[in-house]
Amino acid sequence: MKALTEANIYDASPEFRIIFFPAQSSDHLKIPPTFNKKLEGVFPSDYLLESSGKTWHVTVKEVHDNLLQLENGWPEFVKDSALAEGDFLVFSYIGNLKFHVGIWDKNGCRRKIQDSNAGEIQNICNTFQVNIRPAYLTYVNIPRDLAKLLNKKTKCTLKIAEDSWVVNFTGDVNDKPRFGGGLRQFCMDNEVKADDILTFQLISEHDNSFTVDISRK
Repeated sequence: MKALTEANIYDASPEFRIIFFPAQSSDHLKIPPTFNKKLEGVFPSDYLLESSGKTWHVTVKEVHDNLLQLENGWPEFVKDSALAEGDFLVFSYIGNLKFHVGIWDKNGCRRKIQDSNAGEIQNICNTFQVNIRPAYLTYVNIPRDLAKLLNKKTKCTLKIAEDSWVVNFTGDVNDKPRFGGGLRQFCMDNEVKADDILTFQLISEHDNSFTVDISRK
């Protein structure tokens, strides 16, 4: 059995995930009721959101019985992060009234805020995220921008802790680049299931190596 250790320092933190829709979440963001028991303090309470090394002050307020939402400061986070419809956000609660927020765009590229004052946003296409569906247990599509960075080999290496798996790299930037053969074994060894989220980060363009973090359903 391969090790299931996950490298991301936020993996052990409780988390919730949302898909951003401006009409619903530009002014405030509702927290899933099942997550409420993870939070500390008496509401309303001031919390911090941290993303790309920057922080925003927000208020967690109870608006109805067992319904909490992020308010004051949330619109500034939305603006500074240039959130757009379909962006995928992961909120990891790391304690002491603080969340780390990971942001991925619709193409699967992770977003990094370079300078919140200037509104400069960079989509980091050496990292992408996949919400696993049954078909994805045999292949995973790779963002074209990331595929352009890869060495023109037919193999890639996926790494978790000290373990590694070789998978086929097929296609080109114009023809749905993807991981193929070998991915099923990777998923079996790591007990990947539907609705798990895999985050792939390119760590070496020379030999097409990726680290993989697994966020369980």
